[in-house]
Amino acid sequence: MQIKKDNTEEIILKTSEEMFLEKGFAKTSMRDIAAASGVGLSNIYNYFKNKDEIFYHLVKPLILEFHRLFDEHHGRKSSIDALDMVSEK
Repeated sequence: MQIKKDNTEEIILKTSEEMFLEKGFAKTSMRDIAAASGVGLSNIYNYFKNKDEIFYHLVKPLILEFHRLFDEHHGRKSSIDALDMVSEK
């Protein structure tokens, strides 16, 4: 299956996300991602150094949003300290 070059990274990320959700990160190999995405294993390494980097790209938007929300709630504009949010059990 021929894949347009400009979609390859997106396809790798989408396939990886689906596989991580289905099999888990540890049980998903780069070979699994290559086979499921239709992208050659060696070609995946042209886009990502390793599986950890793929995972980082998938969670990066969530991390950035978390930081934005945290800063919004506890930033310079807020007088509440982040440690005040922790409840002791």
